[in-house]
Amino acid sequence: MKFKKIISLLLVIAILCFCFDFVFAAGTFKSYNRTNAVNYAVTWATGHNQNYPDFSTTGGDCTNFASQAIEAGGAPQDKTGSYLWYPNWKTGWPYSAWRSVNDLYKYLTENTWTGPVGKLVSANNALKGDLVQFDFDTTGTTYDHTCIITNPVKNTSGQLLTSTKIACHSTSSSGNGIFKISDKPYKKIRFIQITGYYD
Repeated sequence: MKFKKIISLLLVIAILCFCFDFVFAAGTFKSYNRTNAVNYAVTWATGHNQNYPDFSTTGGDCTNFASQAIEAGGAPQDKTGSYLWYPNWKTGWPYSAWRSVNDLYKYLTENTWTGPVGKLVSANNALKGDLVQFDFDTTGTTYDHTCIITNPVKNTSGQLLTSTKIACHSTSSSGNGIFKISDKPYKKIRFIQITGYYD
């Protein structure tokens, strides 16, 4: 009987710990400010904000730039736990989620705590402030480039057109600016909707 009471007590403690972590670690889920994100992307599309690192010569600055815009939309940086999202020079998951095309996708679609949250959506459901990622060569399952949608253009049927405007950074200044989706020589494309963030 005493053994059963101990087990029951431990179970209660475990449940309380789980609830404590969920309530206090996850924080409040808040709305993503798409207008602020897009304004940031347009402002810095052809320049570099000195408050952030520049990765243009170390693999490309595209996802770093997209992450900056997401932060401008209200999402806080995430520096704790097994999923991390903040500007740093460390390599490999989870440190590279801020600046890596595929690691950012993984972070956004799997994150449940502090920081931004996203989901894969169809082109027709993409909104301003959402991300578009391109695969230029179709080798493997990875994508190569991240941009942020600044002006989605849709026809009368609600279909997203390739004339949609996107803001991008790249490996050189010639790849920085406002483009149309059709300017990118992609083989595959995917859209990530930023649904909000945990503070």
